[in-house]
Amino acid sequence: MKAGVVPMKRNDGLLQQLSTNYPNATLISHTDTSWEEKETLAHFKFIPKPVNDFGLETDVVVMPRYRKVVDNKRNWRYHNWQALVDNLVAAGYRVGLCGTKKTSYQLTNITHYAWDHVDIDSDVEMILKTKLVIGQDSGLIYLAGLCRRPVIMIGQCFTPITSLHLDQDVFFYNVLGEMPAVTEAALQFFKDH
Repeated sequence: MKAGVVPMKRNDGLLQQLSTNYPNATLISHTDTSWEEKETLAHFKFIPKPVNDFGLETDVVVMPRYRKVVDNKRNWRYHNWQALVDNLVAAGYRVGLCGTKKTSYQLTNITHYAWDHVDIDSDVEMILKTKLVIGQDSGLIYLAGLCRRPVIMIGQCFTPITSLHLDQDVFFYNVLGEMPAVTEAALQFFKDH
C-alpha cells in the first residue's frame, strides 16, 4: 500500500470509516512522523482501482490541461497537444484524454474522453488500461504514478519530493522542449516496449 501525507483537521468519522474499510492499515498523524518515516512510507504501493468499467482502453493517455498562463515548463498550448495526438493517431495508436472538460483542452482525434463518464473514476480506469501516459506536472501525472503506468512528463518540474511518488521500477521519462521531442519519445517508448 502506498501511503500519502495529507495535513487536515482531525475527522473521527473519516478515521472510523478508514479503520473499518482497511483494517490492516496503520493511520499516523503527519505531525508525528519524521522526514525519514515519510520517505519510507512512500515506498509502499497502493494502486487505485476504478469502481466502474466503461471499456476505456487506449494505447496512450494525454492530460492536456488548459491554463491561461502558458509556458513549456508547466502548460503547453493547444496546438502542441493537438499535433501530438494527430502524430500518435497517424502512427496507429489510440489516444484517450484524462481530465475535466472545464480544465482540459478539447482535442479531436480522441478515442475516449474521461469526462464523458464518471469523473476521477474514469481517469483511473483509462490510466490503468493504457500503455503510456503523457502529461505535464499535475495531479493526474501523480495518479498515473500511483497506477504504476509508464509516464512521459513534459517540462522541468521534477523535484526530489516528486521521486517519492514514482515507482522506480516503472518507466518515467522527463522531456524538455516542444512537441516533436515528445512525439519522438512516445514513438521510441513503443519501439522499446
